[in-house]
Amino acid sequence: MARNYSLDLNSGSGQFTDEFIIFGATSESEAYAALKDYSDDKVEIEGITLGRNKIEINEDGVDLWSGNVTYVVSSPKAVQGLMSTNSWNISYETEHITHGLEWIGDYSADGTNTGFLNALNVKENYGKLEVQGMDIQRSIFNFSKRIEFSPGSITSAKIKQWADIANHINSGSFMGFSAGEVRFNGAQGDEVKSKSSSVSFSFSIKKNQINRKFGDKITVPLIRGWDTHWIFYGYVQAESEADENILAVTKQPTSVHVSSNYYYDGFGSLKFLEGNSSGASVVAGTI
Repeated sequence: MARNYSLDLNSGSGQFTDEFIIFGATSESEAYAALKDYSDDKVEIEGITLGRNKIEINEDGVDLWSGNVTYVVSSPKAVQGLMSTNSWNISYETEHITHGLEWIGDYSADGTNTGFLNALNVKENYGKLEVQGMDIQRSIFNFSKRIEFSPGSITSAKIKQWADIANHINSGSFMGFSAGEVRFNGAQGDEVKSKSSSVSFSFSIKKNQINRKFGDKITVPLIRGWDTHWIFYGYVQAESEADENILAVTKQPTSVHVSSNYYYDGFGSLKFLEGNSSGASVVAGTI
């Protein structure tokens, strides 16, 4: 019996062949059955598991046969050698807000308190007070991870899984971020025949807001990073002697409305990235 194998420890790919001599079998089918029963279903070489893939039988003489059993990588585990690459940037996006985070103070010419509190850019328009708000810039953290996989690992089914959760938000903790903070922007990959596949996974992060205050009467316990919210300002009679029927926006919000405009997912098909967050370990083969 001779053993020959060729393995690429970097990609976790390769094959292994066992060679056998079979005595006493009177037919090819009997020799095949004997070799199948004798050989192992799986073998492990240098930390890589290979599964039996093919049995070949050749007749060498009367009741004498030679056989080859070929094993290929079936479910290779992560191996050291391939590197992941992390890239990131911190940018901003413009958001229109009508209410500040914290009221610092009011300063008027006659020294009176205007009472607008956190309302931003309140103007009077023909006897009606309007909270016009203003545009601000909020930071957003973008990052991507490029991972090398062994040949043939990226299947159409796997690509569809990733496509199905693109533009979704994490419903549970993911890569150190709380639920509601991570948006999966999508993936991009390429594969060269018989060489490793390269896939980049892209994400954006917005931090959750805890116990966000609006005015001095409303506290919202949680606004998730990708949730949207809007403020309703109630109406009161305007303090106008000219027209008592004119309505004016109150100087404080009467309600805050939070909504989600994204679908959420547990990111189960991306969990393998959490074991690769440092950029120094490797994901190779089946994922």
